[in-house]
Amino acid sequence: MANDAYEVKRGIIGKPKVAYQCAKCHNDLESDLTDAGKKDTCPLCKAAFIVPGQRELKEMQNAAKRKEEERRVAEAHRIRQREEKLRLEEDARTRREEERKKREDEAGAREAEEAAQRRKDREKGCLPPFAEEAAQRRKEASRNLVNCPDCGRQISRLAPNCPGCGRPMNQTGPADVQPITRLVSGCFIGALGLGLFWLGLFRGRNLARAGNEGFDLLSILFDFCGLFAMAIGFSAAIGAAIRALRQRK
Repeated sequence: MANDAYEVKRGIIGKPKVAYQCAKCHNDLESDLTDAGKKDTCPLCKAAFIVPGQRELKEMQNAAKRKEEERRVAEAHRIRQREEKLRLEEDARTRREEERKKREDEAGAREAEEAAQRRKDREKGCLPPFAEEAAQRRKEASRNLVNCPDCGRQISRLAPNCPGCGRPMNQTGPADVQPITRLVSGCFIGALGLGLFWLGLFRGRNLARAGNEGFDLLSILFDFCGLFAMAIGFSAAIGAAIRALRQRK
């Protein structure tokens, strides 16, 4: 026995419900929509009936299937996009590596050709003046070039960014500027500490001559700050001097 009059209730949380009345005793009943199409009995009159809402249950199941299918399609699309992106990045990386190797091979071939030509000129006795010095300067200049990690273009080590792709590079200044700056600042701090130390000693000696017995807090503070500043300043200056000497070597 089926119930024709029913109402499907969809709340914010929980499963959808179907509300209906018993066809025999008109008792208000309520069941889960997932039970639609199943047999049940009225708790009052024990009359058997079939829970209504089969059409809504089928629509809900079809909507859930469509949503799941759309989710699978979207996930597959994301996976394809990610794989395509990885493939393009790998292809670009491979092209940059091939271009870098090609440039290195061309540079090596040019150097070998120039060296062979110099040997021939030397054997013939017609080597141009300063040819060896010019070749050595070109070789030293090539050592100051680095390859950009992104585009593979050769740029100067001192360049702030790559002129080809704009990638920021590690900008470094002259090798001896930072040690010299630390040396000067360390000497200045050490000299300041030495002045504070002598100021504390001078103040303590004057107080002793004046007949003041005991400890003078200000003199002790001057001495302590002077010793601390001398230790920090002179140790930094010595370290900077050692680094500067190593760089000059």
